[in-house]
Parts: sequence; structure tokens; C-alpha cells
Amino acid sequence: MNRKEYLIDKKNKIKLALLRLLKILKREPNLFGKVVLGLIKNGPYKFFQSFYDSSLEPFDETAKCKKVKPLEYQGKISIITPVWDTPEYVLKKAIQSVLRQTYKNWELCIADGNSNEEVKRILNYYSKIDERIKVKFLSENRGISGNSNEALTLATGEYICLLDSDDKLYKNALEQAIIYINEYSKPDIVYSDEDKIDKNGFFWKFSTRPSWNPEIILQNNYLTHALAIKKDLFDKVGNFRSEFDGAQDYDLFLRMSEITDNIVHIPKILYSWRAIKGSAALSLDEKKYAIGAGKMALKFASERRKIKH
Repeated sequence: MNRKEYLIDKKNKIKLALLRLLKILKREPNLFGKVVLGLIKNGPYKFFQSFYDSSLEPFDETAKCKKVKPLEYQGKISIITPVWDTPEYVLKKAIQSVLRQTYKNWELCIADGNSNEEVKRILNYYSKIDERIKVKFLSENRGISGNSNEALTLATGEYICLLDSDDKLYKNALEQAIIYINEYSKPDIVYSDEDKIDKNGFFWKFSTRPSWNPEIILQNNYLTHALAIKKDLFDKVGNFRSEFDGAQDYDLFLRMSEITDNIVHIPKILYSWRAIKGSAALSLDEKKYAIGAGKMALKFASERRKIKH
């Protein structure tokens, strides 16, 4: 899928949302007033997402009462979160987004790189109120890769989910991951769409992803968030590498994509990337070193694949 096809894919999803809305209104024209009120109340983004996400049934008051067929596979998902001096208010939001998950078989594995005392206090508090939250306190900050690798040592799940300490998961993120893991017979990786929020949690923009394409990943790290990755993939390719800090996830995905193409896209927004100072979600200028790290990751991947430029 090239850039043109990618843009067409995004337009098609918008068309799908509008067609779904029209279908509902044709069936129940008396809902037009609710549509207008919903648009005014929630804004165009929430409006779009309601109809883009086929798991949602706008205005359906009985949806919550519908029985869901039990899933055959309901394995544990280990959520990996590296922490170092994360602002307290967004750290709490990140942890709370995990606690609110509709899918309950998870564990949150946190490695703290010797943060300030307030951050340590918060981590201690949450680890005491829920035994599924595991915290490893390090004597020094080992960087994003080093701290992530330490968090991985706590993981006991079959799948690994990556969550930055200043971001948020949608409450159905893990549930949707498990649904797709079942539907596609336990793929190696599942990934979703995402949105961006500001420091106060207000929507900024959304980003839809194309289906898995080994050519596009060599142009753009579009997997990012949210992800569920089989733990044994880490065992096969190795963990995060500190020399690629800033683009450590891109380096990891490139290595993993060299041994598997069993990768599935979840066409739903399940992750909120917080755009705050110091985050690439706000601007690449916030992490200029990440650009160089990304180029280096791509250079090494090209050499492994014997691609000549």
C-alpha cells in the first residue's frame, strides 16, 4: 500500500462512518435530533468515532444488555510501562486507564528508573491496591529501553502490551485485542488506531492505520500504539536496544517483522497518545534525537535485509 492508497483507506473509513449513520437514520429517522445534539455535545471527533468503530452502537440503549459469546482464548496480557519522573497527574491517568479495562486478565509491569519521591509514592500506592500491578524500583534511570527491559522481566503473560507512562488506554483496548487474537487464531502482533490528547486529556487529532504492509513499515513506524505482541517474539529477536533510544520501538518492530508477517490491524481507536512537552506526540522537535535513531534503525534493517539504496 503506497501513500495514495493509504489516504484512500482513510477516506473510505470516513465514508463508512457516514454510511453507517445514514443507515441508522433511514431505519429510525426520529433519531436525527439526537444526532445533532450528540454532535454539538461531543464534537466532530467523538461523533466520527462512534460510527467509525463498528463495536459501538450509537443510541442503542439495549447494547449493554446483549450477551457476548465467550471467547475461547482469554490469556493474560502483560502491560509494560517504563517510568522516570513522569508528571504525577498523567501517571495516575495512565494507571487508572488500566484499572478501568473491561478485560480483567492483565498485569501492569512497571519499572521505575529512580524517580522522585512523589512518583515512587504513587507507584507504591497503586501496587498495594491491586495485586496485578507490579513495580520494580531501580537504583538508576536506565533510559526508555533499559527501563522497559526491566519491566519485561516482571511479565508472565503470553502477550505484551506497551503503554507509555503519560498515555492512556481506551477502556475496551485489551478486550478488543483479545477479540481479534481469537478471531485471527492468535496472531503474533495486533495493533490499533490511536488519537492524540493534550495535557488535560482533550482530544487533539486521531490517526487511523493501514492494514499490515511490510513496505510501509520501511517508510514509517505506523504500528506504535496500541499493540499486543506475543512474548516469545521478544525471546526470538531480543528486547529493546538502548542505542536506538527515541526509536527503540521502531527498531524492535523492524526486527520482529523480519521473522513474522502474522500481524493484524484492529481498525478501532484504542489508545490515546498524550501530546505534552517532551513528547514526540506534540512535535518531533521535542525529541530531535529520535529522528537520527529512527534512521539508524532503518539503516540496520536495510543491511539485514540486503536492501541497496
